[in-house]
Amino acid sequence: MSYERYWGNIHEQSDKLQELLSSYWHQYSDFGNWQFWVVLASLVLPLVLLYFTVDRTRIFEVFFFGYTVHMLWAYIDIALGRSGYLTHTFFLTPLLPNATNITASILPVGFLLLYQYCTNHQKNFYLYTILLSAVFSFGLAPLEHHFKFIDSGI
Repeated sequence: MSYERYWGNIHEQSDKLQELLSSYWHQYSDFGNWQFWVVLASLVLPLVLLYFTVDRTRIFEVFFFGYTVHMLWAYIDIALGRSGYLTHTFFLTPLLPNATNITASILPVGFLLLYQYCTNHQKNFYLYTILLSAVFSFGLAPLEHHFKFIDSGI
């Protein structure tokens, strides 16, 4: 198959996938479903919490750390999704990545506030990071799986 033909097929399949995702979103994940409101709340509430708790004297340092967490997890989530290991079944809109609420709000805010706390109180950041990771892995992920917000391909 030629280069142009490959890309033609890729674009055609991408258009079909986008139509399918849009149809699914309107059926199961739009404004009329409670899952949409949970996803929206999980995006907005951590950011509201962050607004009231961030150390404004170190805002660039702390936000840069949160941005780094966001970027790392966004790429990891994309890789896991493309590999079929982890699928987020409810999302804000079919145009944005499916896990925007997790990778742009819950994880970055959680680790950002943890970083701020540990550096302000001379705590062992690595130990606390392992503990928070365990809370996300063994607390949040099974809860999401129970309510079918994620589907693991394993």
